[in-house]
Amino acid sequence: MIELDRSEYRRHLSQALQRLSRQERIALEEVILKGQSLRHVGNRTGVSAMTIQRRAKRGLAQMRQQLTVQLEPA
Repeated sequence: MIELDRSEYRRHLSQALQRLSRQERIALEEVILKGQSLRHVGNRTGVSAMTIQRRAKRGLAQMRQQLTVQLEPA
């Protein structure tokens, strides 16, 4: 992996987050970034906690894949 300064790292993370579907992005923002419970986010969005968990897991996997591709040394 290449070395990045803090602002570059944040930029890459932000770009990867924006490439996710709206549902996956909401799940990650609410559960991971804001620390809300799966149940709380599910109730607020009208789906089950399990659905929120799946969306968050899928979103993290997609971000990991995007960042791996972006940050591979040339």
